[in-house]
Amino acid sequence: MNFNVLLQDKVNEVDDIVKSFLPEEKGYQQTVLKAMNYSVLAGGKRQLNVNIETYLYNKLKDEAKRRNKTLRELVIEKLSR
Repeated sequence: MNFNVLLQDKVNEVDDIVKSFLPEEKGYQQTVLKAMNYSVLAGGKRQLNVNIETYLYNKLKDEAKRRNKTLRELVIEKLSR
């Protein structure tokens, strides 16, 4: 598995966790709840994600170099904790 696949798996896992905390869109507040859920899940925050991904990638790459490991080895080690 490459880094992007592992990262996407973790993103999907986090998305599922976030969705599990969102309220159901029903009842008298249905319109408000739909808007809230959309705001949490909708795009538009992607640039922040790209910046975070780039930062984490560079941080992992530096750590891998310091520990004399490949990036793949380091990511697998961290994900298996």
